[in-house]
Amino acid sequence: MPIEEIAGGLVGPADLSLSLGKAFDFTDSLFRAAFIESIHRIRFAGKIATVRSCFERTLSAVRKLAERKRREREPLPEVTHSS
Repeated sequence: MPIEEIAGGLVGPADLSLSLGKAFDFTDSLFRAAFIESIHRIRFAGKIATVRSCFERTLSAVRKLAERKRREREPLPEVTHSS
């Protein structure tokens, strides 16, 4: 449920991977699915989705997954990245 006072959400890949028991395994399928789902939920709520990561392999894995989703014509919201 969107909260009007909140402009967006920050997804922390390291935190998410630890929460899933997949510590820093950014190529794990469960992590990637949860990561993309997090971004989707934020964007579908009409909010800004931001990713903070110093791990290039995280961003690379997400970009590859996003490109595959685009090719499959699955809707994928825009994602911003802050360093």
